[in-house]
Amino acid sequence: MKNNIKYLISGIVILVLIGAYFALNSSGTNSDIAPTKDVELYTLKMVTSPAYDPVSVGFEKGFFKEEGLNIEFVGVLPTEQYVTATVSGDIDVGGGHANRVINAVAKGAKIKGIAGTTRTIPGYPHMSLFVLENSSIRTAQDLTGKKVAIWGFGGCSEYMMYEYMRQKAGSSIPKESIELTSMPDSQQEQALRSHQVDAVFVHAPFNKKLTNAGGVRKLFDDNDLDESLGLALYWVSEDTIKDHPDVVKRFVKTTAKTLDWANEHREEAYQIEAKRLGLDAADMEGFNSPEHALLIDTEVQNWIDTLTRYGLLKEGQVKTSDIYTNEFNPYFKDGGLNE
Repeated sequence: MKNNIKYLISGIVILVLIGAYFALNSSGTNSDIAPTKDVELYTLKMVTSPAYDPVSVGFEKGFFKEEGLNIEFVGVLPTEQYVTATVSGDIDVGGGHANRVINAVAKGAKIKGIAGTTRTIPGYPHMSLFVLENSSIRTAQDLTGKKVAIWGFGGCSEYMMYEYMRQKAGSSIPKESIELTSMPDSQQEQALRSHQVDAVFVHAPFNKKLTNAGGVRKLFDDNDLDESLGLALYWVSEDTIKDHPDVVKRFVKTTAKTLDWANEHREEAYQIEAKRLGLDAADMEGFNSPEHALLIDTEVQNWIDTLTRYGLLKEGQVKTSDIYTNEFNPYFKDGGLNE
């Protein structure tokens, strides 16, 4: 009887130890371990992009889920509303060009850039300007007084057009040298072919779609300007940084992984986005993204200088440190960019 009790107690102890072992090994804090189906994901709301979007690629690949995050795409919004939607809490993460963040911060918006999105390199422009193949527009000077379609005011396309006219056409007052009209990239091809506008300034993938359709000619892309003008980024509110720093860190880590993967596997990334956007894969093209989603100070400063030139900022009104931080990026070395 005593022996039976002894064996029973020993068996219970062994079972307890085994249970403890598996409990300890299944409850680790390593964020690289994919959460089980019973773990509730933290949801971040973002705008549904009507153009190529690396986050959508990462979402489809399951990269965000691996870090315990879910992305809820809330629908398409005008680009002019992205910052307001972030500040109001309608979305948690905004994405767009650096100048939009700089303008907003200068006006008092409590937001901050946390990760890079696009960086222009030869062969992968952020934007391209097209005219009809038989158009008389062949130089920057020929654009003077012409009507050009852009995605939205206050963003990359508006100020890239001004810079093109300043740098290449020698315009002393770029804002008055051309007529800009706002419409989604997806509508610009029809507007061009029906002669509603003289030129269109489109993002990827619509540059590739236009080229494949034929009958158009590319006049320039942002590689013909300062490449840092192609800088776009993701931002969050300062309240989000304060209240959920770990979530921000996980988002940035996953974004870095996604962007690096998309740069290395462009064709697969294009197929994912072509399906989402309802495009033929042959018409799909994407942006180049900054390595590890890291932001570079000189590129942000160039946009500050550009906006100061056009009177949107006063000299010294904002600093780069007001605009962005790399502190949540695991690839960032204190005091500089990882090599």
